[in-house]
Amino acid sequence: MISQLAPVQGAPAVPNVTARRFFIVHLVSYGVALPWGAAAVPIIFMHKQAELLAMTGESEAVLFVVRLASFTVTIFFVVAHLFGIPWILAARRGTTRGFRLFVGGSSLLLAIGVGVGIFGWSVFLRS
Repeated sequence: MISQLAPVQGAPAVPNVTARRFFIVHLVSYGVALPWGAAAVPIIFMHKQAELLAMTGESEAVLFVVRLASFTVTIFFVVAHLFGIPWILAARRGTTRGFRLFVGGSSLLLAIGVGVGIFGWSVFLRS
């Protein structure tokens, strides 16, 4: 284990396990939230079609869609972090408890997001 090795003179300190786990959870959360943002776009197009067509400029419509999709991204970004909390807190006890919840929950959110995105874009592009 890296933390049991004697420190080398001038070498950077090894970050603690809690910080490493939080960093991993944070990076994985981006990967979980991104497909949900892409999945939200066709749903926004279909449900807000009248509002989008009434807008005068393209940049106004793009900003409207991005603003609505960002709510979805934020929600799933936070939920993915919540799945990682038990694993992060278990680092203080030196266990890997919560790892299955983190991996399973993140994988499930990712798979559902990709599925919703594929379905939403296929329905939108066919209409």
